[in-house]
Amino acid sequence: MRKFVWVTAGLAVVILTVFAVLYGMGKNQADSGPPAKTASLAENKPVDLLRDGRVQTLDLAGEFAGYEGCFLLYGLQDQTYYVYNPTQCEKRLSPASTFKIASSLIGLETGTVDEKTVIPWDGHPYRYPEWNKDHTLASALANSVTWFYQKMAVRIGSDRMKDYLHRIGYGNEDIQGGIDTFWLGSSLQISAVEQVDFLAKLYADKLPFSIKTTGPVKQMLVLEKQGNAVLSGKTGTCNAGACVSEEPRNDVLGWFVGHLEKDGQEYVFALNVEADMKANGSAARKIAGEVLHGMRLWN
Repeated sequence: MRKFVWVTAGLAVVILTVFAVLYGMGKNQADSGPPAKTASLAENKPVDLLRDGRVQTLDLAGEFAGYEGCFLLYGLQDQTYYVYNPTQCEKRLSPASTFKIASSLIGLETGTVDEKTVIPWDGHPYRYPEWNKDHTLASALANSVTWFYQKMAVRIGSDRMKDYLHRIGYGNEDIQGGIDTFWLGSSLQISAVEQVDFLAKLYADKLPFSIKTTGPVKQMLVLEKQGNAVLSGKTGTCNAGACVSEEPRNDVLGWFVGHLEKDGQEYVFALNVEADMKANGSAARKIAGEVLHGMRLWN
């Protein structure tokens, strides 16, 4: 009888121990949440401009006269969208030199370059005088030096480039056009909606990059300051057949994308224009300035 009691007690201890272990495992798993995902951030789908209740429509026909274009602005704090021509904003186009924002982030994060890295000029006489010298990442971004970014892309390599484009959900993520040309009127395409989504994640620190990477790039993108307002951004231009021509050609696409901070509020925006002969980054930036002024966000 005594032996039976001891055996029974022993079994009870074992059962209780197993139960405690299983309960603890379940609780720890519940507390820690699901395992981290490595899938693309693109799973968080960008806004539906035609159906989302946070979208307010703007009448900017006058500002865009002579162009087929669009404007999209998103307030990071109030999460409201302001749009002109939503159909155009959902159209994918070559990012042209606006891709240099993403490329700068990837270059720094992978250690391909750092802030002090100098890539030497190869001696080729480019049309733009500021291209004809050695450059760092900061000077190359400020002067939109395409040859610098082409050489950096080669150093990054196709595998790492594809991986990061997928992780940040950048447009169609297609680099088949060639490692040093895919963003220049080639295979990579992105819409204004996707540009804004990318920038919103960048300035909310929700991209898979360290602060040591995003901080310097954000600083490099600053263009102007007006009192307590700071405008950051990047233009892009494509002409017929390419986005990297050394001679004046038929400019058919212009971009201006960026970030605006004023009175403690932050906004990200994207604007594109299409037209024969006159659609370029300069035109896009000029129109953006007019639109932001009309919205009382910029003087």
